[in-house]
Amino acid sequence: MNLKNLLLEGTMTPAAKKCLNVVINRFGRSAFPSIGTYNYRKKRGGTSLSEHAYGNAIDFHVPSIKIPGEYDVATPKGKEFGNQVKDFLLQNTVELDIEIIIWYKQIWNISDNFTKRYYDGEHPHTDHVHVDFLREGRHENGNRNNKTIINQKNNTFLMKLIGGYYDISTKNPAGYFKQFRSWNPLSPGIGDNEEGAANKLLKRFDTYYRPKLKEIESSKTTSKEDLQNIQRIREIVDILYQAILDGRSETFDVTYFKFDSSTNSYKPKTMTFKWNYL
Repeated sequence: MNLKNLLLEGTMTPAAKKCLNVVINRFGRSAFPSIGTYNYRKKRGGTSLSEHAYGNAIDFHVPSIKIPGEYDVATPKGKEFGNQVKDFLLQNTVELDIEIIIWYKQIWNISDNFTKRYYDGEHPHTDHVHVDFLREGRHENGNRNNKTIINQKNNTFLMKLIGGYYDISTKNPAGYFKQFRSWNPLSPGIGDNEEGAANKLLKRFDTYYRPKLKEIESSKTTSKEDLQNIQRIREIVDILYQAILDGRSETFDVTYFKFDSSTNSYKPKTMTFKWNYL
């Protein structure tokens, strides 16, 4: 089937048509044994319609071998080629309005910032790279693209993190640090324990949050507002760490940016942190 017929088959969404053209221009039509687009059917093993039924998905098939009673499996060269196609799509998720990529028992989803996950669906997708696209009207605002959705997800995470450190420092510091046996504000000899408590605060940040912040920071889709939010979070941790280490109270204001989904814009907010040394 030639490119013209592919684009005319069924009803393809603009995003699917654009991706089809871009991928074929990049790799050539002859590189793919077949390409699946519009197909009115349900998801394999499910009851809901597949994105193919909306013309909103593409299957880029790679050279494969048939295994009786099982799904086709890519040849070694086919798997290598599939990896190249998958990598190209991952590099262009924003430009191509991609929501989901599935390839060789792995899935990359916009909801996870396209982090690689194990895919346990009925079809292992070992013979083709599957792509779903954002559909106009699928999300609460029809003009939203996946860059906006990724930024909103990132901002939600950053707001929870800022709020969490606010709770630690202002609402119930003693309750939070009660879990750290090396730091008990009611015990004698407290001066021997501040360093341990401060280091545990920093270790928790380094273990659970710093890698995620680096991931967001390195993404080409991250907004300048969230880059500033990341800097504010680091400043909060530094101030709390030093206050605990020095055994002193601290009050400071933090200005950050919260994403407003109703206007697709960021609004500045200010919060006063009060670390009360006990």
